[in-house]
This record gives sequence, structure tokens and C-alpha cells, in this order.
Amino acid sequence: GRTTMGAPEWDPENGVWKGSFVPGAEDSVLPSPLWIFGYASVCWRPSFPFEERCMGHVEGMVRRFWNLSMDHRGTPKSPGLVMTLVSHEDVERLEEQHRHDKGMRSVAAETFPTDAKMVGVAYRLPQEGLEEEIRKMDIREQGGYSRQLTDLYLHRVDPVTGEESTETVKGLVYVAKIDNPNFTYLGMQAQADIIARSHGPSGPNPEYLFNLHQYFVEHGIADDYVAALAAMVHKRLSMPPS
Repeated sequence: GRTTMGAPEWDPENGVWKGSFVPGAEDSVLPSPLWIFGYASVCWRPSFPFEERCMGHVEGMVRRFWNLSMDHRGTPKSPGLVMTLVSHEDVERLEEQHRHDKGMRSVAAETFPTDAKMVGVAYRLPQEGLEEEIRKMDIREQGGYSRQLTDLYLHRVDPVTGEESTETVKGLVYVAKIDNPNFTYLGMQAQADIIARSHGPSGPNPEYLFNLHQYFVEHGIADDYVAALAAMVHKRLSMPPS
């Protein structure tokens, strides 16, 4: 148990929340049973035990490589990029903020039909050892992410009959909000440049993107943004250095 429950503090040198104390951890009463929604690396690399896994989606948000990573896919001197979910309202806010910035105008145009709902993987965690697992997730997500509870739409398929059913639950999702110090609003060309050249303690930045794209393809998840960005990074990596 943590005794001091102050506000989360930022460590600018390492680009993480101090003590891995992420925003939302100070006051979140977690639903029981607890479902976690994975929309990026948690899809293909869950680091926690789970009792059930199924497809799920959230609405009102888009998935973008708009968060700098100094602790996983980059370094403090040369940050990489990782995925976050951004609410439609925040996307509008960003567009408004950068409306007069010529270089950023193209970002607003980078929208895709698959942005309407963000499909990913939902995991139901066992009650036993839950606090410890969430604490480990806080450490994994300390690079600017916050805990957030959201409506999570579960898509279950009966293994025997193949019958599909849906259910709405309150789920936990880790999002890097637009006011966190690692947030960066970039167009896809700039995203591809950074991802292609970055590398961090968790491995090469392109691997993160390619693994996600491959997971989506294998599991029938349509994400035009991820597919387009993966193609752009592939192209950069296959080009001889000038």
C-alpha cells in the first residue's frame, strides 16, 4: 500500500512518471471483475495473467502514434513513438490549436474509415493478485500514460455453437492524454521517420508497429491507419541510406 497519495509527478530527464505513479491511480476504484482493453502492444504482448480474452472495441477515440517513448522504444536522447488513444474532442482541440501552422494542416486530413471504432483485445483478469498486476501495468505504462475507465464493448464467440454475443462493461484502458509531457502531435510522414530510426530498451521501434500490424491482419482487425503507417516505415527501411 502506498501511503502518500499526492498528484503524479513527472521526471523530465527520463520521460516517465516518478515512481511509476500514473495519473488515475490515486483515485481509481477498479470495477470487479476487471477488464483491461489492449489497443496496441497489449494486443500481442499481454504481461499479465487473464481468465478470459475476447475481441473488444471502444468508441469516440482514435488510435495514433502520438506519444514519445523514452523507456521502451526509444531513449531520453532519441525518443521513439508509441500508440495512444485520443478522444474525438481532443483531436478537434489539437486541430484548432494547429490551424494556423502550415506544417500541421495535413495532420487533420489523415483520417481513415476504420477510425470510427477502435477494435482491440479485452482481457478479464483474475481477482487474485490483481493489485500487484495493475501495479506492474502502471510501471509498463509510466511513459506518460494514465489509467482511464471507459465503456468497453466485448465481442464473444461461443466455442461450441460459434454464436456471437456482445456485452458492454466498464473497462480499464491506459491512454497517454494530450496534456502529458510526452504527447506529440505529428503527421504520418514525421511518425514514420521517427519510428524507422528509433530503438529502445524494449527493442526496435519498427518491431512494435510491425507486430501490431501483423496481429491485426492475423485476427481480422481492420485498421487502415496502422496498415498505411506500417507500409511507410517498411519503405523507409528498405531504401538504401542516402
